[in-house]
Amino acid sequence: MRLIAALTTLLLAFSTGVNAQENPYDVFAVADNESAQTVDYDPINRFLRAYSREERKRTAIYFDAMKGPGEEFLTSVLTFFENVDPRTLNRNEQLAYWLNLRNLLVIQGFAGNGPKSITSERGTPTDPGSLWTKKRITLADVPLSIHDIETKILNQHWENPD
Repeated sequence: MRLIAALTTLLLAFSTGVNAQENPYDVFAVADNESAQTVDYDPINRFLRAYSREERKRTAIYFDAMKGPGEEFLTSVLTFFENVDPRTLNRNEQLAYWLNLRNLLVIQGFAGNGPKSITSERGTPTDPGSLWTKKRITLADVPLSIHDIETKILNQHWENPD
């Protein structure tokens, strides 16, 4: 009888521990809806003006022109983003933050690998490639990939506006 009680206690402790594990991305579900804090996106606009052009109603990034100073500037903008705590932003500002961060990580990934990596490293939505799954930034002690931002933050906490 004592053996059964001990096993039951162990099983309950184990199952409680497993269930108690939190989803690390849930930390980003928090918003400060009273916050008037905004993120300065002017550096992104300056970067895009310097390294992109409108072509056939699309924005084309000139990755070859980014080598050196452009990549350094992009890295500094991403470092700035790492120091912003999105939990202190209101929901609208959070959405702008996550979308801009995601886009910057995509640009950085293609700048480092070249646009020819689109097919091989982008993958597909159901089978993302290494460019999308590599953890490239850490926020609130949570390492994040482009795929994490898309699927575990944006898709989980904002509805598709159609």
